[in-house]
This record gives sequence, C-alpha cells and structure tokens, in this order.
Amino acid sequence: MEEMNLQHMGLFMDQELVLISDDSLIQSFTNRSQKPVTEMSNESSEQNTSSSNAEEPESLEYEKLEHEGQFEKGVLVVYQGKSLKTEESVFLMRIMEAVNCSLKDIALVSSEHLQEASLDAIDRLNPNKILVFGNFAHPLMKKRNDLYDIRALDEVEYLFADELSELSVNRPLKGKLWKQLQVLFNINP
Repeated sequence: MEEMNLQHMGLFMDQELVLISDDSLIQSFTNRSQKPVTEMSNESSEQNTSSSNAEEPESLEYEKLEHEGQFEKGVLVVYQGKSLKTEESVFLMRIMEAVNCSLKDIALVSSEHLQEASLDAIDRLNPNKILVFGNFAHPLMKKRNDLYDIRALDEVEYLFADELSELSVNRPLKGKLWKQLQVLFNINP
C-alpha cells in the first residue's frame, strides 16, 4: 500500500488536520473547542503556549422553557398560576379546539415556570404566536399593550387576556377574546 501525502489525505478528510510536535501544546489543543487551524509556525506555537494557559470559557448551557405539549404549530400559551384547575383546563382546551389547536400544537406554560426563565428562553423556543392569560411579573409582560389587542413584534404575534378563571365566567370577556382569536388564527366568522 502506498503512503499517502497530505494532499491525498485532504481528498477524503472533511476536517482540517493539525500536526503538533510540542507535547505541551497537545494538552492545550485537546482542552479547547475545535477551531479551524491551518498552519502553525514556531512563532505562533510560542504565542499559543503563553495564551493557552489562560482559562477558556466553558460552553454555556442554555436554559430551556419547561412546557406541556409538543408545540407543533408554534403557539406558546402562558397562564397565570402554578397549575390549572380542572374547569380552567377544560375552558382553555375548548378555546384551543375552537382555533384548531390541541395540546400537541402548543407549548403550555404556567407563569410560575415562566418566571424561572428569561426572554431568551422564549426566543429560543421560537414561537410565532404567544397567548398570555393573566397578569404576573415577567419581562414578557412589557410586550403587552391593551388587553385583547393583537400586537406583532419581530414576527411574533402577541395576545394578552384576563386570567382563565375570570374569562370562564364572564361572557363579554369571552366575546372579546373570541373576536381577537378569530383574527389571530385567521378564522372566518
């Protein structure tokens, strides 16, 4: 079998190859995140030895927004409180069914879980619609205009409404919500 030179190896390797002759550098490169390196001269290896002693920042682990549902349609639904009472849950599922959504289509989050997450966690989830039921302390609430007004920001549509417990017993509020949901979900009356 013929020996391959570096040009031949380059034909089938999909990552760059770095040859290191200095044992002290081997350890520093194995501890680093992989970065493309094309060439190392003696001068750059001396610079790398001194700079490799500085600590590299560890990779950041992103917080995830804890939710129920599979989020297939990109709809984030946030409700006030720790958990939903049975009648609130039934009411919410009826609302979702009316706009052709089920639990598999949404990410359902309690305000308590949301308070443990930042806006970045919501952004990483990448919802296209956010429905918020209730009022609680979180930076998301700064995106609120008036209740029952749809607001579009950065390709996300927001709809803020009263708490589910209040909505479920108040017919005029249900009517306001339904009118806006028809617009938000493109449902013809």
